[in-house]
Amino acid sequence: MKVLVIGFKWNYPITEFVCNAFNYNGAEANYIYYQNQPSERTKYYIRKLEQFHLYNFLKNKIDKKVENDIFKNNHFSILNEIKNKKYDLIFILKGEYIHSETIKEIKEKNKDVKIFVWYMDDPFICWFDNNQYKFFEESIKSTKYFDKIFVFDEYFVEGIKQRLNKEIYYLPLAFDDTIFQKNKTEKIFNISFIGCQTNERYEHLKELEAFGLTLFGGDWQEYKLGDVIPLEKTNTIYNQSLINFNFHHYQTVFGANTRTFEVPGSGNFLLTDYRKSMEQLFEIGKEIECFKSKEELKEKVKYYLENKNKIFEISEAGYKRAIKEHTYKHRIKYVFGFFLKNI
Repeated sequence: MKVLVIGFKWNYPITEFVCNAFNYNGAEANYIYYQNQPSERTKYYIRKLEQFHLYNFLKNKIDKKVENDIFKNNHFSILNEIKNKKYDLIFILKGEYIHSETIKEIKEKNKDVKIFVWYMDDPFICWFDNNQYKFFEESIKSTKYFDKIFVFDEYFVEGIKQRLNKEIYYLPLAFDDTIFQKNKTEKIFNISFIGCQTNERYEHLKELEAFGLTLFGGDWQEYKLGDVIPLEKTNTIYNQSLINFNFHHYQTVFGANTRTFEVPGSGNFLLTDYRKSMEQLFEIGKEIECFKSKEELKEKVKYYLENKNKIFEISEAGYKRAIKEHTYKHRIKYVFGFFLKNI
């Protein structure tokens, strides 16, 4: 079985994780990236326009031109990859900058190929801080051409099913067990968080300063997104922390982000804001811990720092659950089942 994974290039190599999981499950898989950012040349011209105070005046036209160029580049690179190649399954991750006409043309040229998509964020809207957002119009149009649609958050299942009359399935995110692992290292942080700043995260994290909070991955004082922490260092920080804090982004309603799986998967203690799906992913209070308010957050941090034996007990139970059920290998095995039913 030949599989092409089409994903995005990011500091977090989720495209590679998924491709490796297909190969682990017996497929012959490779991957390509789709472009989701302007080229460096385009960024240069935008900076020049900003320098001469022309960008804001021309913003709508420029943004539309840049978006069209990205769609066009992705169209030709994807079609060139599948030209003269016999793929059984094309598995797209997000795909917000893959045009619906590209998906349509793939299906027309190879009627036997199956095309699945896994939406790892809100399927149709990109959420920014301060209630700003952007619609992914082509993602909406593309849905009619996909054979199977998977969403990271079960909140989206019924809504998409009713509106589009398509087969939609809940497929949670996961962790890569070759990167996130137990390390025998000293616990040097009481509570840590690795990630970018959002207003909600800031409001919760400032409540924890008195408990010995350490932040990684951003210039939090200036409210700016800082450098991304390499994954190997992320795993080390998880292992060095008694409590690993997590707070979800706006795009998540019922679901769980990757940090929810990485921390237990590395054998460590997760304290996260509550999401409905966590009740079926982990046993709350025994495998991970959750909070629903700032007051409960502070109470639980205080309790666990005073009862470190409970931290290690929960960490071990969460680790066993994570490696048993929540790797990318498990997720792709589930996807395989849907493909085999359609052969």
